[in-house]
Amino acid sequence: MSGAGRTVALGVDALIDEREVHLRSLGPRLRALPHVAGGAVGGDGSISLLLRSSTLVEAALTAARTLRTQPATSIALQVPAKRVLLVDDSVTTRTLERSILEAADSKS
Repeated sequence: MSGAGRTVALGVDALIDEREVHLRSLGPRLRALPHVAGGAVGGDGSISLLLRSSTLVEAALTAARTLRTQPATSIALQVPAKRVLLVDDSVTTRTLERSILEAADSKS
């Protein structure tokens, strides 16, 4: 992939499929996502987000420069918190499901 005047390699575990798709606009609410170029609707109705390779390359190069300039002791790995949207009209059910999810999270 190329971007920002540089060429970079991208490692993937596996190439699952290759398709020709029609790129569709995301609309005003999702247009602000910097790495997403648009979406495509599959034959089965599934929606795929298409990534903008130029911004991915720029972000990777920026991250690489940042990591190179900081001493190893100052780099802290931050794991984002897991988030789950739990929707149910019963308070009792929500409370029970929340306690199950919290117990499962504390075990991992």
